[in-house]
Amino acid sequence: MAREAEPERIAPRKHILSFASVGAVSVAVLLWLGISGPGFLGYGTSLLWGAVPHNDRPFYEVQVQPGDHTIRRKSDQVVTARLLGFQTGRVRVFAKFQSSSKWEEAMMRPQPGSPAFEFLFAGVPEAFDYYVDAAGVRSKQFRMSV
Repeated sequence: MAREAEPERIAPRKHILSFASVGAVSVAVLLWLGISGPGFLGYGTSLLWGAVPHNDRPFYEVQVQPGDHTIRRKSDQVVTARLLGFQTGRVRVFAKFQSSSKWEEAMMRPQPGSPAFEFLFAGVPEAFDYYVDAAGVRSKQFRMSV
């Protein structure tokens, strides 16, 4: 029976061509996403290519000002955070003072008239390390010297 069956009856040419077309379109879409795709889709797909050089700058980033900085003892310091590549309403600053072994956490407030967030360290008594976290994206760790 198998010898009598024609290949066209078992696997019609139009079925083979349709599967091949779907495969070719899928490869073309994947290449487009990797080369010039929009937003996080293009960024994530481009990370799949081992030979393509990756951009040094991450797609999601929290930029913090003033970063590493020196202030006078008992003075106030405003820390601002800008979110690049994403948005969230919950931004937290973590600080560990020199005399403490625990990280303290506080919510940052949205800056009026700006997409940035801010937090005021009031009357800073000693040096501390700090970083900002927003939706699981963490900034670099900075040092505020006194």
